[in-house]
Amino acid sequence: MILGLFNNYKEYLKSEVWQNRRDYFIWGESCNICYSKATLAHHRNYKNVGNEKRKDILPLCHPCHDDLHYNQKNLFTKKRCNINLLYEYINEIEEINKGSHNTN
Repeated sequence: MILGLFNNYKEYLKSEVWQNRRDYFIWGESCNICYSKATLAHHRNYKNVGNEKRKDILPLCHPCHDDLHYNQKNLFTKKRCNINLLYEYINEIEEINKGSHNTN
């Protein structure tokens, strides 16, 4: 249980607790891939869920977040793409998809 309050990760993401933390992490931030306004806080890992540190979170815009998960080729066509960070994030997503975490 996350923080002893939630049964699983999805429940945590729907909570006011996460919404407040998310807002804190993206306030005034730019998307780490395309540099537009960040609208999402993407978990780089799940080690500190419920007690996330800034290093655990990537501020992203919705399109880059969706592309990161579902259509990574699109990310390389962005005009202002941060290519070094992009490769790092894709590697992290691949590790997560291999089952290195449990989100229930």
